[in-house]
Formats: sequence, structure tokens, C-alpha cells
Amino acid sequence: MDNIRLYLQPGVITNTLRDRMNLVKAGRNFRFQQKQMAVREGTHLWFGASAGEDTVIKVISCEQMRQIDKIAVKEYNIPEVVLMENAGRAVAEAARRMISHVASPRVCVWCGPGSNGGDGFVVARHLIQAGLQVDVNILAPEARFTEAAWDNLRILKKISDNVTFLVLKEHVDSFTRSTGYNYDLLVDAMLGTGVKGAPREPIASAIEWCNQSRIPILSVDVPSGIDADRDIMPEKTIRATRTVTLAYAKPALVMTHGARVAGELEIADISIPHEITADLKPYAKVPESKDIAVLLPVREPWTHKGDYGHVAIIAGSRHMPGASYLAARAALRAGSGLVTLASVEPVIQAGSGVWNELLYLPLGGKDTLDADAYVQFKDHVERFDAVCFGPGSSSQPGVREFLECLLADCDQTIVLDADGLNVIGQDVQVLKSAKAPVILTPHPGEAGRMLGMDSNAIQQDRVGSAQRLRDATGAHVALKGSHTILATMEGDLFINPTGNPGMATAGMGDVLAGVITSLAGQKLESAKAAMAGVYLHGLAGDIAAKSRGAAGLLSTDVIDSLPAALQSLGR
Repeated sequence: MDNIRLYLQPGVITNTLRDRMNLVKAGRNFRFQQKQMAVREGTHLWFGASAGEDTVIKVISCEQMRQIDKIAVKEYNIPEVVLMENAGRAVAEAARRMISHVASPRVCVWCGPGSNGGDGFVVARHLIQAGLQVDVNILAPEARFTEAAWDNLRILKKISDNVTFLVLKEHVDSFTRSTGYNYDLLVDAMLGTGVKGAPREPIASAIEWCNQSRIPILSVDVPSGIDADRDIMPEKTIRATRTVTLAYAKPALVMTHGARVAGELEIADISIPHEITADLKPYAKVPESKDIAVLLPVREPWTHKGDYGHVAIIAGSRHMPGASYLAARAALRAGSGLVTLASVEPVIQAGSGVWNELLYLPLGGKDTLDADAYVQFKDHVERFDAVCFGPGSSSQPGVREFLECLLADCDQTIVLDADGLNVIGQDVQVLKSAKAPVILTPHPGEAGRMLGMDSNAIQQDRVGSAQRLRDATGAHVALKGSHTILATMEGDLFINPTGNPGMATAGMGDVLAGVITSLAGQKLESAKAAMAGVYLHGLAGDIAAKSRGAAGLLSTDVIDSLPAALQSLGR
């Protein structure tokens, strides 16, 4: 069965027929080409996973990939040269698609040491056999190649006279001065997944020239320079037009910096036996629309509002009422049957009569929540199927008192956001006393305060930070930002593919808290509510950005797009 590849808007990864039909319903414009179906929007495009196994996007660490390769070679008797051939052929096919519009294309293949360079030799051979003009630049001495790579180099040298060793920076400089930018495509097979640290010469100079050339670049497995396991990008890193990654997605390719330099991403099947990874727990998963759709309730004709949950949004203060309304309205738009806004009198008075679909529970006439307000709430706590606490609540001591009481009494999922996190600070042990599952939705600053770290340090290791906060609190952690990271209490890691830069504006976190609370109230398990909520929130943002543009996007635009996002998922 051939791979089915799907181009999508930034951040969306999917490859099932149902996904495509739902996206058609959402208004996307599909273009059919032979056995592939495509839509181009934005600047970052993703391809679907390899066909032939379950279509969940598995993210595999470099060490896991090394072990998979080793098992394939030693236990399944698949020679390394066969895997290299499959990889090179897949990349060569992608290269030919990229330059199919050029009459007599010229290609330059840059090969580094090890298996990545060997893949490049195979790419070059297939392009030459297809009749293309191909130059091959080798940035390492022959002794640094694996046996499989050396075998492919010998074949290549027999069929081409345009194979040149450029093992010093001076060699690269001489080549680039003499040849100019006279190519239609550059193939980057310089550095693979095993590289750590900044690229050294002569590869650093080759990377710099490739980036300056403005010629389309196709990277093999990962763009040369990035750390495939971590979201770190050295200054000298290939900025690819497209990346063909081999067998499975690598962590950096689905996170912020790596996704930015990977360009279009294609996951190529290189015939790794599926039995090898059947029981392997991947480093992470990237949820697809089909994964989210099956979690959401089907709205049968005979159902009523009681079937879709009653959630409480405990939020707001006299000086910050707006966040509470955003969270509550988002919960309604995400499908809750009933939403009660529980807050102090000033917030209730400002909202009642404006947001008529909400129910209101006044909790005293003070400016902020406190222990006395909880006394009034306690008699109602059992009414709710899920609770959100914190948006706009302020960081006054009384808010912490209210939260401690809530954690001790509430039996249903609690979503903590904004001031619900700020009042905890570094005293995270209090969360381990909660009766119910807790979902934390911090941005990097809030996560940093809870872990006693600078927000920049959080950003430099987003996955590790989410996992540390999960371990410290015993809660699910959705670390917000580009490619939101979800670390669950069960030990799973999800990297969210939806969302766009237009969502970097005030109130988006309040909307997310409301969406997750709504889904938890609709009887989704806490981890699934967090995963689905993050995905749905980003999808609504993508739909809003498509119709309105990213610049100037408002949190209310995302709220209003939630029904369309649900509809696109068939719900």
C-alpha cells in the first residue's frame, strides 16, 4: 500500500479518509494528484504517517531509533544497506516532486559522514538514473563512512564523475565561490539524528552557504544542525523547505524550533517491520483529528442538556472579571450542557444580563474569593461534573484558602489555570492531597514559578519541564505555547499539532481552561479531556485564523469558532 501524504495548514497532522472529509466540511480546499490529496495553507506543512500500521503519529527518540535499526538488522536479518536504499529512494521521490516543474533541473547533494551521508549517496544515484544533473559534495573523508554507506559511494562513483570531496572549510569556500547558486534543489544529507552540539567545519560553512542560497532545500531525516531529541537549534542549522524523516517522527521535528526549520515534513516508510515497535512505548505521540473525534460524545437526537455535563467556572475578581467570562463561554461553546459561573458579587453583577446562557452562583460581596466564599460554594460542589479554578481570581491569600478547601472536597476533575497556579507557587505538594484528578495549564512563566526556574529555562526544555512539574504535583500538565506539551499522570507525553501564532494574545489561556473543563464535564477521563481540549482549542484557533487572519485574532474569535471545530471532527 502506497503512502498517502497530506499537506495541511500549520500544525495539523492527519491521514485518514474521515479526517479529509471532515476538513472538507470545515472549508479547506483539496487538490487531488494521483494517489495523494493535498491542501496548502500557511508556511509549515505536514505530511501524514506511513501507511501499513496504525496511523497514530508516533514520535521516536534517537536512542529508540538506534535500537529499532539494530533489531531490524540483527534479529530480522534486514541488511543496513537495504534500509539505506529504502530511505534514499523515498527522499529521491520527494526531490523529484519538488522539481517536477523544472525542465532540466540541477541538483546538488551535500553528504556528511555516517549513515546520513550514505542515504545521500542513494538519493544522488536515483536522481542520476532518472536523468537529472547531479553534483555530489562529500564533507568527510572516506574512512568516516559506515560499510553500507561506503558500498553506496562505490556504486555512485562508478556512474558519476561529479563526486567531489570537500573535507576542509577552504574546499567548501572554493566550491561555493566557483559554482555560484546554479542549482534548482539542494539535498541536505550532512548530519543525522546522532549529532549533538553545534556543527563543525567544513559542514558549518556548507550549511551557511545552503541557507544563503535561497535554493529549495530537502533534508534527509532531520535538518542538519538540530538536536533531534531536543528543541534546540544552533545558529548554523539548515532551514529546509521540506524534510523527509525516516520511519518515525523525531522529537525536535514536532516541537517549536525544529518544526520551524523542517519546513514540510514527510514521514517515509523504510520497511521497518511493524512487529518491532508494536509494544514499544514511543517517546511521545502527536494526536490526529481521528484520535480526538472518537473521544467526543456523539450528540444523539434524543439527548438533553443534562447529558452533556454541568461544569463550574470558579473565577474572576472585582478588578479582573473578564477572564471568568471567557472561560465560562468557552465551556459552553465546547459543548457543555450547563455552565455555572461561581464568583464574587462584582463579577456576577457585571456578567448577569449580558451572558444570558450562563448560570450564576454568587459567593459573597468581597473583591476576591476567600474561605468564607468557599463555605457558600461547598453546598453546591457535588452538583458539578468538573470544575475550573483560577482565571482572573487574583493572588490574594484568601484565594489560596478557597483552593485548598476545593482540593480537599471535590470529587470531580479540577482544572487549574492562571491565579489557580499562582497562589500555589512553589508549594506544589498541596496538589498531591487533591481527592480528584487535577489538570494544570501553565504558561512558561507560571511553570517557572512553580518549579523555581526562569521562564527561559522552561522554554529551553519544554518537555523536561512539563515532566518535572507533573512529577512534583501528581497532576496532568499542559505546558502552553507553540506545540503545547501534555505530560499525563500515566506517564504519557503528547505534543499538540494545532494552533497558530495569532493565538499569542490575551485570554487564550482562559479559553483553553474552559474547553478542557467542558470536556471533562462531558465524561472524558482527565488525561483525555486535557489532550482533546488542547487539540480542539488549537483547531478552533486555526479555523478562526483562516477566516480572519492571524494578526489581531481575539480569544473571543476562538470561542466563536469552537462549534466549527467540533463540526470538523464530526461532532
